[in-house]
Amino acid sequence: MKSLMIAWVGYQRRADTMKKYWAYDILHLPNKFKKKYARPLDYLIKAFKTIKSLFVGAPEVLWVQLPPSPVLHIALAYKFFINRRLKIIADVHNSLLRKQWITFPGTVSLLNKIDAVVVHNFKVKEELSRSGVNVENIFILEDLPCDFNTPPASDHQTPYVLFPCSFDVDEPIEIVIKAAKEMPHVDFFITGRYGGKLSGALIASMPDNIKLTGFLSKLTFEQLLCNANVVLGLTTRDNVQLSVANEAVSAGRPMALSNTPVLRSLFSDAAVFVDTLDPLSIKFGLSQLLENEELYKEKSALLKAKRITRWEGQAELLKAAVVI
Repeated sequence: MKSLMIAWVGYQRRADTMKKYWAYDILHLPNKFKKKYARPLDYLIKAFKTIKSLFVGAPEVLWVQLPPSPVLHIALAYKFFINRRLKIIADVHNSLLRKQWITFPGTVSLLNKIDAVVVHNFKVKEELSRSGVNVENIFILEDLPCDFNTPPASDHQTPYVLFPCSFDVDEPIEIVIKAAKEMPHVDFFITGRYGGKLSGALIASMPDNIKLTGFLSKLTFEQLLCNANVVLGLTTRDNVQLSVANEAVSAGRPMALSNTPVLRSLFSDAAVFVDTLDPLSIKFGLSQLLENEELYKEKSALLKAKRITRWEGQAELLKAAVVI
């Protein structure tokens, strides 16, 4: 079956790693404008490109990444008016549960009219069900671990912690700064676009062992990831599965993660869990990993194999239900 994945965002590893199994093409539509007031124009451009791709590509199976909600409305309209046999699968990220998206007119109703709603963990499934989505049509499909081409070895002499960051409100950057101050002999690489998201005063307060990398190319990020002594993943939201945790497992890296039920259910075999808002807890967890680095590398590699097997089982359930 000819399949297409539409995501109104830039590159994301989840869609890319699933591509081979589901055999879909991917249409990424990142924002053209940085200013929020230009977002409606952004959505108009994306809507036009989405409609054009549907008419030109004529897929038999359509995956839509949510949020934003409007892409679901376009998909259902195309099915109703053009191709009634089109199968639609929504790959729902936890941010769809934020008020502006889950309450967007028609969102819940339309989720109940498509072939499958795919979520990343049990917590999002529970919350979607409480929002009115038919639980029998919700399938869990976790992030699939991937393989990295062996990056060049790092020439970094000081042990370093990698903290991939979107600088969203759930990522406690101030707490990481405090933890880094407690560990002056360990470098902290914080990746991601921070322009306009961090105050000058906060940046000035950072110790010398914190390195703000800004946005990195895929190759540069993977090199930094695959050579990290520890990967740090923090969130104050209890329904987030942290894509960086799956990347750490994929790269066989030790990882320190927020102590949430979702993250424990997914990564307890290979992670040290820390109190997200306690810099001393983070320091203790990172120190434990640095002291036992080889052990946790082995645990991460074992978990990778286990997660691949589990993902394949989840994918087979979805495939059987939707008859892809």
